[in-house]
Amino acid sequence: MTKGEKLYNARIDRNFTRAEVSQATGISDKLLFKYEKDIITNIPLDNLEKLCSFYGINPTYIVGWEDNTNKRDTPSQYPFIPAAVAAGIPCTIEGRKELPTIGLSDAIMGKYAGNKHILIMRVNGESMNKVIPSGSFIAVKTDIEVKNLKDGDLVVFGKEHEYSLKRFYDAGDRIIFKPDSSDPRFTDHVYNKTDTIFIIGKVVLSIRNYE
Repeated sequence: MTKGEKLYNARIDRNFTRAEVSQATGISDKLLFKYEKDIITNIPLDNLEKLCSFYGINPTYIVGWEDNTNKRDTPSQYPFIPAAVAAGIPCTIEGRKELPTIGLSDAIMGKYAGNKHILIMRVNGESMNKVIPSGSFIAVKTDIEVKNLKDGDLVVFGKEHEYSLKRFYDAGDRIIFKPDSSDPRFTDHVYNKTDTIFIIGKVVLSIRNYE
């Protein structure tokens, strides 16, 4: 296979669009197209390394120096909140060991690869569609302390066995969770600090769905 065919197969095997790869690597969609079609065969080393890191493959395979058999990284497994139980997530995550798991490439997870405090969830709804479209996956880091959160951080919070994704703001004796949506019907959630509110975790990564 040519370099382009190998890059194309690596992307298709992982179910990524060129737009998603472009956003993750900073390489333009047009360049990715030219690489995959072998219009450009002399791929700059920095771009080749970015693509191979993202796909979890060895650059020497792309340039033809070795076979790629069994060279893919083994995805790490993370607790996953399936859509069927999303509306009934417990306000604490003590029972997460009973959750199903989902495998994600270390290349995608980056510095959070293998982190035991990561929980994967799927976003449902339009209250945060300016930053995370409905249907996207998010990685939530659960070993956080409220005092370490900054205004504007994306958090998942729970109340009465339901959860929501919003931006966090500390307003003195109150906590405000703000939507980030193009739909004006979504409004702030305001709570006193004495209310029973649980911060489940901070969003550290999203895998976005644009369709």
